[in-house]
Amino acid sequence: MILAIAGGMTDTRDRVVRYLKRERVGLFRLPVPKSGELYLSGAEKRNRLGQLEQVIAATGPDDVLVIDYLASPEEAEKVREVGGFVWSIAGRPSSTVPHDPSCDLHVWGATRPRDRDYKLLPDEALQACLMRCQPQ
Repeated sequence: MILAIAGGMTDTRDRVVRYLKRERVGLFRLPVPKSGELYLSGAEKRNRLGQLEQVIAATGPDDVLVIDYLASPEEAEKVREVGGFVWSIAGRPSSTVPHDPSCDLHVWGATRPRDRDYKLLPDEALQACLMRCQPQ
């Protein structure tokens, strides 16, 4: 199972990653885009997509891999193509990775504000993904 993180502030994504590492999942960090640049250059995008394809190909059917973090619609599509999940981190939505409500999850980084209970905490999101991956 592949979980990929999009959006959110760096510290919020790091909290989600720290939680997931406690659950003994694998972690692959894509190179952080150059500071201050919203959109990836052509070469940077190709490099990141190549790395993403390699790590996806090396992920076994019983593995759980977290990819931190997606920076383009093409990266999100690669994850979705193999049945992976994109976690849109609440607080600061990604301006480059569109949310697909049919397969993506909105995830809170740490605590859930009382008035916004439609998003999941990391443990709830992990359980939801595991249940979706169960054979019917």
